[in-house]
Amino acid sequence: MLKKILSITCFFILSVSAMADEVDYGIEIRQIGLANDDTGYFLPHKQLAIACPHNVISFDLNTNNGRSFFTLLTAAKLAGKKLSIISYKADASGKCTLISMAME
Repeated sequence: MLKKILSITCFFILSVSAMADEVDYGIEIRQIGLANDDTGYFLPHKQLAIACPHNVISFDLNTNNGRSFFTLLTAAKLAGKKLSIISYKADASGKCTLISMAME
C-alpha cells in the first residue's frame, strides 16, 4: 500500500512540474510562422529552458492575446530586437504555449 501511495505521489509531482510555467530571457527570434489551424508560432535562436518539440512556442490567433503576440513578435523581428522576457508552458504532450512576453 505504501508503495502505491509513493508511486502516485511521484507521478503527481512529475506531472505538475512538467506543466509548470517557464521563463526565458534575452530571446532573439529566428522565425515566425502561421499554421493552418489559426495557430501562430515562433522559434528562438537559443535552446529554451524546457525541451519544446523543435524548439517551437505556439499561440492561438483566435484570441486577442494571440493577435497581440503576433504583432509584437513581428515588430521585434523587423526591428532586430530581442524579447527581454517570455513566459510559456508545456502541456502533457510537450507542446509549448506562449503565456506572456515583453520586448526590450
